[in-house]
Order: sequence, then C-alpha cells, then structure tokens
Amino acid sequence: MCDNNTVLPIGRIVILCGGLSRRMGRDKALIPHPRGGTLLGHLCRAATSTGLPVVTYSRLEQRLQDHTATELAAIPQLQWLLEMPPCGGPLLALARLQRHFPAEALLLLACDLPRLTTTLLLRLLAEPLPRRAVRLYRDAHRWHPLVGAYGPDLQPDLEAALARGVRSFKSWLPGVAVEWLQAEPQWLMNCNSPVDLLALRP
Repeated sequence: MCDNNTVLPIGRIVILCGGLSRRMGRDKALIPHPRGGTLLGHLCRAATSTGLPVVTYSRLEQRLQDHTATELAAIPQLQWLLEMPPCGGPLLALARLQRHFPAEALLLLACDLPRLTTTLLLRLLAEPLPRRAVRLYRDAHRWHPLVGAYGPDLQPDLEAALARGVRSFKSWLPGVAVEWLQAEPQWLMNCNSPVDLLALRP
C-alpha cells in the first residue's frame, strides 16, 4: 500500500449518466443543451478536450448509445461502461469504478453540468493527486462531489463505509483528505428540475 503522500496523475474521466431523475421526470443526460446537442454531449466534448480517456457509466448504456450515436460518434476516446444492478447512487458507483480501474485516479462528473468548461476540468487535472486524497470544487454555497478527483487508495475506506450502510458523499467525505478548488456557483450548476432548465435559456 502506498502512503498518503504518493501522488499520481489523474488517469480517466468518468461521467455518471443515464439515471431516471424523479425531479426532472426524464433522463437528464439526453436533455437538449442550449448550445446544441445534449447535456451528455456537452460534458463529453469538454471532458475529451482535456486529452484523457472518457467513460460514460450508466445502467442505460444501450439507450444512451442509440440516442447519441450521431452526436458522439466522432469522439474516439469515449468508452461506454454498463452499471450492473442493483444501482445504489453515485457513492456505490465510485466504488465499482475503483474496482474496475484499480490503479487509476478518477475524475468523476455528473452528467447534468451544462456550464462546466474544459478550463475548470484542467484545473482539477493540473497537479498529481495523492493516492488517498480527493480534489473537489466548492463554491460560496456548497461543495460538489461530482466535480472531483478520487485517488485509488481510497477504495478500502470506501468499501468499509459502504459495508456500514453509508450511501452518500456527505456522510463519507468528512473522514477523507480533501483538496479544495474554488469556482463561481454558476459554472457548477446542476440541472435537477424543469426550473433549472429555464435558467439555461439565453
């Protein structure tokens, strides 16, 4: 086991997508983006512009591929990865992704970030990450666990937390070493409801 001071570059970006949002009432990944395409397409383009391989992680893998084949066909470094049931939210998804990519630091993103830019992603990637640390954005109001990087040596602690019934980042992250980056709230906004979509209109 490497100590907490050992660092490594972030190796991969994973976009969590394809869920059936109760508040939105439909799959957020496939919602049209104001600048064209879908919310998922926007994130894929921003993520691949960093030069890293990008994975979309969803229980609706085939549906997403069918709906976005034309939009995303020109992105060669995009990989589709199926989330197997039972699905238990983003914290469980992170644990499964760490099992799938055990030696890599992962940059984890929600699919509903319509204003996230490549520049903000590059700030997360600018420095190597301690293997037992997290690097997250926060704004004046809250922190954003789904705009952040996670070191591979967090996996034992995460697995133990899941075994205790922990299912939220809010409950798990207080015991983890976190490096914070600041950003203005508008760049980190989520689209969680139809009201949020109205705020995106030009």
